[in-house]
Amino acid sequence: MNEHITIRRPIESDIEYISEHIRDADKLEVESFGVGVYAIMKATYDCDLADNYTALYDGVPMAMFGIHKESLIGVTATIWMLGTSDVGKCPRELITKAREVISNGLLENMELMNYIDCRYKKTLRWLKHLGFSYSEPFKLGINGEEFVKASIRR
Repeated sequence: MNEHITIRRPIESDIEYISEHIRDADKLEVESFGVGVYAIMKATYDCDLADNYTALYDGVPMAMFGIHKESLIGVTATIWMLGTSDVGKCPRELITKAREVISNGLLENMELMNYIDCRYKKTLRWLKHLGFSYSEPFKLGINGEEFVKASIRR
């Protein structure tokens, strides 16, 4: 099988490219917290407790993702991903790569979690397929958008 997705450490230009080509759903989700895509990606990129990566589709940045530890102790960490429309081009390959990231994240943390906008049905299905469970929906966004806590434990 010809692999299209490669993973590497991010460089600052990845933030600019991905934020300019961000999927609509990712943009809506980030903006529901009152921040911009570029700002949130840059803050995570600069964070010492974040282990970040860029996924490239045929050499072009298609997503930035990572695991942001709450502390050095490693009990709970936030797993995240923001991407371009290229994310949907190789779903099986992306799931294989995601499973590796999740497995590695669970070696160092008891739980990986994030808050997912309930309007984001594709992501909810994708995370469920990867083994995440969900809380009941609750209001979290600045305009009362509903989110769920998605989590996976070792």
